[in-house]
Amino acid sequence: MSKWKLKIGPGINPKKLKEILVSKSFIGSIILATALWGYNALNSEYRPVVDIPLTVKLPTDRAIENVLPPKISVKVKGNGWDIFYLMFLTSAAKCNIDLSGKNIKDSLFTVQRADIFKGLEYLMNVEPTDVIPESLVLKTGSIDDKTIPVLSRIDIKPREGFVIVGDVKVEPQYIRVSGNEKIIKSLKKWFTSTYLVKDCYKSQSFVIPLMDSLKETVKLSGKTVTVSFDVQAAAELTIHDVEIKIRGGGSLPKNNYLLPSRINITVRGGVDELTNFDRSKVSAVVEFSDIINDSLGILVPKIIVEDKTVKIINVEPGFLYHRIRVKDIRNNNILSDKL
Repeated sequence: MSKWKLKIGPGINPKKLKEILVSKSFIGSIILATALWGYNALNSEYRPVVDIPLTVKLPTDRAIENVLPPKISVKVKGNGWDIFYLMFLTSAAKCNIDLSGKNIKDSLFTVQRADIFKGLEYLMNVEPTDVIPESLVLKTGSIDDKTIPVLSRIDIKPREGFVIVGDVKVEPQYIRVSGNEKIIKSLKKWFTSTYLVKDCYKSQSFVIPLMDSLKETVKLSGKTVTVSFDVQAAAELTIHDVEIKIRGGGSLPKNNYLLPSRINITVRGGVDELTNFDRSKVSAVVEFSDIINDSLGILVPKIIVEDKTVKIINVEPGFLYHRIRVKDIRNNNILSDKL
């Protein structure tokens, strides 16, 4: 494979050229030239478009229904120094449109160009010449408020050999929301921001922010909640000879039998929970209506665990045989027949 080589013209000493390129005076000259160019450039006038945060303040009896853009584009005029400061060194610039003193009765209200210009603040020695868009259409309505539950979006990945015991707890459990009447009526619950906990091997508690996707249209009574959960070493417990109970009809119909009449149920949970686990909180039932309507001779019992800190991992056997005993009229023998 051929290689490219730098060709030096006649009369130029390569060694001397290298010495010049790495010399402090040459590097200093380059830096000085760049600085002079930048200084002259920043003293020139520019007309860029910058995006600044937008907020709208309505009268106390009105609330926004449509979601507004978080920022508005403003075309400004100024020298390079002030433009550079505005775009990179400060976050004070904003557009705060104050409509609190206006009498807004219609559901639609248009914010005109003059109101947008009036709301521009802290542009720091630059002159606004235009705004994009030139007007904003607000969809407003009456204010309403109510209290709704908070649900967590925390994803917990326990370390191998550990389990989450019980439910994730959120405090406070409820939050008050206020805003446009139509939006508030449609809200049934509020979520936290998503949060991932990996390789978890102990109980923990976190303060996490609430979701803010409707922050322009809905106000919350708080911004954060405390999420906590219990993690323990995993353990298993088998409860033997759990009796099959009939639910919804008292007892088995005459000459009907379930085989077996008792089963074994294995649960998994935290080692602390299973140490003093109340076995009476686990039961197995078969619906009376399922027995009456059975045409296969096989029924699956429903396992009920009153303690939410444990989970069922195995039922042995997983199904029951349903038998009806009938008499043979010819010899008076009792036979078993599967439905």
